[in-house]
Amino acid sequence: MALIQRIEADLPALLAASTVSDLQTRAHAMAGLCGIFGIDRLYALLGEIESACKDDDWLKAQDTVELLPEIWQQTRTALRQKIAGPA
Repeated sequence: MALIQRIEADLPALLAASTVSDLQTRAHAMAGLCGIFGIDRLYALLGEIESACKDDDWLKAQDTVELLPEIWQQTRTALRQKIAGPA
C-alpha cells in the first residue's frame, strides 16, 4: 500500500529532525496525510508534536516523538489487517 510506504519513507527524517522548525514541518505534513486517511491515533500524536513545536517546547516535542515508532507499528499492523480483510 502506497500510504504505508510513504509513512515509512518519511518517518525516519521526522524522528531525526534536529530543529523545532524541521520537526514541526515534518509532523504537519505527516499529520495531514494521516488525517486524510483517518489514521486518528497517529494524527493526534503528530498534532501534539506540532503543537509543542509551535509552543517552542522542544522537550515535550521530543518526548512525544519517542512514542511514534510504537504507535506506527500498531497502526501499520491494523492497516494491513484491514486491507487483507477477514481471514
